[in-house]
Amino acid sequence: MKLRILFVALLVTVTALTGGAARGPVGPDVGWPTQACVKGTMEPMELEFQLRLTGDLSCGMANPPGRWGIARFIPGLAFGEVAELYDYAPFAPTTYSLTKSVPWNGTGYLCLVSDPNTRLACVSVKAQSWVIVSTAVVPVDHPGVSLPIVHSPRGVEPPTCGTCW
Repeated sequence: MKLRILFVALLVTVTALTGGAARGPVGPDVGWPTQACVKGTMEPMELEFQLRLTGDLSCGMANPPGRWGIARFIPGLAFGEVAELYDYAPFAPTTYSLTKSVPWNGTGYLCLVSDPNTRLACVSVKAQSWVIVSTAVVPVDHPGVSLPIVHSPRGVEPPTCGTCW
């Protein structure tokens, strides 16, 4: 059995400033209220079978209307998917810490998004049999995150994976 260090820390901060937020292709109506934010950070931390993402979003106002999410771009899907939406904090900035499983083989991508067209920060995640091999920060305009984003509340992961991205 392959031995892995439980906490392999790869802490990288990506901050997309006003000119850095990428506008992606417009996806179908995603059914979530949005607030255009232009600054966000994402720090990945590899755990043996899960990935923790921490960071913040700054939208220029306290308790902005709308919701935000993490879009996943996984091998075999022709779109990016946001399965869960989160409320902004009552006072700016909104901070988050999310830990979930990576249900894919190969390289997938995760992006912090404030709406279906705005990627604020992105990482690539290489996994093999649900074990994370590596993570790396990628630009918000990376080809791997350029697909349209849809909101799919139930997600397309296996129904047995309630803790997957």
